[in-house]
Amino acid sequence: MITTILSDFSYVLLFPKAADYKDTLNGLYRKIVQQEKYNFFDYYTLNEEVLKFYTELRDDGKSINIFTSGRVQDDPQLRGKLSVFENIISAEDYGYSKADKTTYEQITKVLGRNASEILFIDDQIINVNAAQEAGFTALLYKGNEALFNSIRALL
Repeated sequence: MITTILSDFSYVLLFPKAADYKDTLNGLYRKIVQQEKYNFFDYYTLNEEVLKFYTELRDDGKSINIFTSGRVQDDPQLRGKLSVFENIISAEDYGYSKADKTTYEQITKVLGRNASEILFIDDQIINVNAAQEAGFTALLYKGNEALFNSIRALL
C-alpha cells in the first residue's frame, strides 16, 4: 500500500516563468541569487494545482515529500509555500544521483519506509526507471490531470 509520496520539484512543482526556458531551474537560480535584490516569482511559477492535490493527500494521511537535485527549493521567498512537505531531500546534500537505483534504496532509510510504500513522481524517465528498479512505484510526470488520475488509480 502506498503511504508516501516522493515528488520531484523542478518541472513538477516549479516551472520557469518564461515558457521558452528549457535549462535547469537550479541553474537559473544560481544566476538570479547573484543579484542584490530579486523577486523569486519574477522567474518561477509554482504548480498550485499539484500543491493543492498533495495537501489533500496529506490530509488523508499520506506522507508528502520532495526529492530534488539542487537548492532552488531553499529560497526564502519560497519556503513558506512548501509547508505541505514532511521532508525536502536534496540529492546535492547527500551526494546522490537521481539516476542511480542505490539512491532510492538510501531514500527508504531517510523516509523510514519500505520501497513498496513509496510513490515517486519525476519528469525524467531515467529517474523514474531508477526508482522502479529499487522497488518504488514511479510515475513520469506528463501534466497535472494525468498525474491526478494515475495517483487516484494507485490509491
